[in-house]
Amino acid sequence: MRSVLAGLAMVISMYSVAQKDFSPSVSPDGKRIAFYSYIDNVPQIFIINLDGSHKEQITKSNLWSIGPVWSAKGDQIYFSQGEGMGTMDVASINLQTREIVRTQKEGMQFGLGESGSSILWASRSDGFKFYTSSDINLGNQREIVTEFQQYWVAKSDNYTIISVSDEGKEGIYLKTGNSFKQLYKIGGVKNLSISKDEKNIVFESAATGSSDIYMASIDGRQLRNLTRSEFTDYMPSLSPGSDFIIFSSNRAEGFQLHKLNLENNSIELISY
Repeated sequence: MRSVLAGLAMVISMYSVAQKDFSPSVSPDGKRIAFYSYIDNVPQIFIINLDGSHKEQITKSNLWSIGPVWSAKGDQIYFSQGEGMGTMDVASINLQTREIVRTQKEGMQFGLGESGSSILWASRSDGFKFYTSSDINLGNQREIVTEFQQYWVAKSDNYTIISVSDEGKEGIYLKTGNSFKQLYKIGGVKNLSISKDEKNIVFESAATGSSDIYMASIDGRQLRNLTRSEFTDYMPSLSPGSDFIIFSSNRAEGFQLHKLNLENNSIELISY
């Protein structure tokens, strides 16, 4: 988690003038993308069509709003909101009414969106831990217990996948009950997620020197670097049909959204 925050801070400082579009999330119908971009140096949530048309700002506040994730029905977006990286709370916005609900729990919270039938979120109010809860008010919370110190969690109905940065234990693990099985030994893994069909994991890693987008089978048998290049490719979001990935990259000016078509490995610019 600490490495994720440090990386984000570095990107923000390096590209203080150029365009900065980050953390894309593909809608459940595969037609829209939620992401955050900067208005007067304050990150806000936007929605854009898959073809790059109809860009719309949906949060308008002096508070930071980052990390959007769609609800399963596509009627809400979960995100993190606060005065800066040290004061984030879990929040959601109703896309019809535009009403924002914010938990405002004590400490630093991160909203990571729906995880199967629950909400996955992270907290730094007491160390650093991941939880699932039954609703946006974070009721009936259950901690996802691990044996690691530096880690990130992705969760679906049937799988809990953990990327670990602890020295000597770097890699991607499958959590089953209280046991952990290493699926892949690879360092620098961030922003991982599980495909809708629960067959693959998508993530970024700087294992080759620059940050690339990877896809790995959830059975631990196949690991692929999809964007091996000199560019910095961040924050992948896999489409519901697993046919394309949206990610943030400095292939153009600053960081903008790009679409990787998995059928032919072509890459096209989405945000301008």
